[in-house]
Amino acid sequence: MSWFLPSQKLLHKVRTGSHVTKVYDTAQTPCVRMLARMDVSEETKRRLLATRAKLDLTSLHHEILLCQEHLDEIAKRR
Repeated sequence: MSWFLPSQKLLHKVRTGSHVTKVYDTAQTPCVRMLARMDVSEETKRRLLATRAKLDLTSLHHEILLCQEHLDEIAKRR
């Protein structure tokens, strides 16, 4: 699940002759979409909120950079 990248979902398409107009909703993260759903249990929503509160974008970015450097070193050895 992407916690930080919002996306737009296609709501519907309207065809006028050969022209198609697409209508999208507002951009939201998957987490926000799950929290807005009525068919998701309160327990699941509570766990999502707890997980989201623990995430630190800065440390995740640093960890990704370290992994990329490690992959570059592996690739250079070959």
